[in-house]
Amino acid sequence: MFTGCADDTIEDHVSKSTAPDAPKKKEVNSTNAGNLVNGLPYNPDSTHREAIIKFNEIKIIEIGNLMLENILKKNKKLEFQNDIQEAYGYFFTQDVWDSLAALGFPKNEVSMGEEAAPIMLEGKPPYIDKGIWEEQKFNNNDMRSKHPILFKRAVDRFMSSEHPKINDVTMENQGGSFVDYSLKVSYNISNDQYIYYTVSNTNQRIVVTVDKFGMK
Repeated sequence: MFTGCADDTIEDHVSKSTAPDAPKKKEVNSTNAGNLVNGLPYNPDSTHREAIIKFNEIKIIEIGNLMLENILKKNKKLEFQNDIQEAYGYFFTQDVWDSLAALGFPKNEVSMGEEAAPIMLEGKPPYIDKGIWEEQKFNNNDMRSKHPILFKRAVDRFMSSEHPKINDVTMENQGGSFVDYSLKVSYNISNDQYIYYTVSNTNQRIVVTVDKFGMK
């Protein structure tokens, strides 16, 4: 089993899906052969990809929330209008509920008020009391663990739009109790990133720990 940190399980379909392009400057074996940490084999392509996902997790969560917002805004109606302003509210249909459910969000995870639910809808009376809201807020920092379907789709969209390419990779401490990697990653839209991460063996599980502050 492959984990992103000691207590985060990574879905198999995430780690097995499209891997970044192979590094250009230094070849790293893309199979398990020869890549061991404390005797446990691992696939560098999968750990590189996982490091990229973890490093960009905030952006991926934002993509997932935008996908939710697009669903929530399928139906709108004009609340009021004057010469200088107009305001719209949004409401549910069964199609919206079904779309949310398909992503793993049941009705009890949608709040029409102040409760800190994954999806929080805000509005003004009397509209909010009638199921019409104006704004959406999200509490989905744990999207990866609690809503893996949406997280997987957000990862796929991130990979498709950004198309990360590894231009350089260095490896230290190979064959030891942990392996340190440094990646230079380029994207279609974002600036290049330097990603530092460690592969370790914890209870016969491969653990990927990303250093987001570049302190290694």
